[in-house]
Amino acid sequence: MKNSLFFLVLLLITTSCTKSEMEDATLLIGIWERTSSTEISSSVDRLVFKSDYSGIKINTINHKSGEVISNASSFKWNLSDESVVLSSEDNSPFATYVLDSEEELKLSSIDEMPYIKVSDTVLNY
Repeated sequence: MKNSLFFLVLLLITTSCTKSEMEDATLLIGIWERTSSTEISSSVDRLVFKSDYSGIKINTINHKSGEVISNASSFKWNLSDESVVLSSEDNSPFATYVLDSEEELKLSSIDEMPYIKVSDTVLNY
């Protein structure tokens, strides 16, 4: 019985998040967007972070001709040090983002088009 209790306590200690990680996770939950445009089209990239550590990446391109192209893919996410790691459904990481001090989500420290949080709610996704 003592061994079971010891392992339970050890498991809780090793798997629990720090207060900072919990705050970062709470801050991430919601919808993040970045937009760009050229002479022929505009693009909206959207990352939806859900509280169950799943998410959806949506890309929509609106061409000036009226054609609209949109795609969506699901992902899993987790916090690792100062980074947010996105993984495919088979747990293969495919992108790492950094949440900077201005609460912008960037693919790297030199990313000039950060994601900005536009909503705290993900009920429509």
